[in-house]
Amino acid sequence: MSSERHEEDFKPRGTWAFVIGFTVLLVILWFTVYITLLSRGVTS
Repeated sequence: MSSERHEEDFKPRGTWAFVIGFTVLLVILWFTVYITLLSRGVTS
């Protein structure tokens, strides 16, 4: 009975931290590639 109550109150904080961290990493990598392309004059 108590284990069922614990599962109802479970909030996946670790999952949200992973998703936010992964998104931030993706944005940083994208901007790094974009700035590299801009410095080389590849974009039109």
